Amino acid sequence: MEHEEEQQEGRGDRPVAPTEPESLAAEPLEIAELRRQAEAAAAEAAALRAEREELGTLLAQAQAGAEAAQRQGAAARAAYRDYARHQNPQVPPELIEGETVEAIAASVARGQSLVQTVRRQALAELATQTPVPAGAPARAGGEAALEGMNPLEKISYALRTRVEGA
Repeated sequence: MEHEEEQQEGRGDRPVAPTEPESLAAEPLEIAELRRQAEAAAAEAAALRAEREELGTLLAQAQAGAEAAQRQGAAARAAYRDYARHQNPQVPPELIEGETVEAIAASVARGQSLVQTVRRQALAELATQTPVPAGAPARAGGEAALEGMNPLEKISYALRTRVEGA
């Protein structure tokens, strides 16, 4: 027995390997712990898959909503562009353009400015031209030429103008 104690004392602080019955008892505990961890990991994986599926559904819904909003926005911009064209008939319709409300409003302002510039230039040009009298022009030699003529001279004048006109 002393010999066994000396052998154990000679080992010092080194761990003593468990005997076979002790290791068999620890093994089921380790297996149970590993099974518990595997089950927890499987449950977590299942929860992550469900969350991923739910997020995929939410993403699809969000994309569909975004596409619908884009279509509605495009329709609203087109309606606003048509309204701006209707409200500004003096501006050529092709000048009113844009893909945003701000761009459409800016094109309306540019169109109105252009119309005002052309209008001012046209009025200035008209002001420099000699006016044309309203009504029919005066006849050359008409009744004023016949005044003071006797009947024979009037007949002679009429025959002369008829021959010249023919």
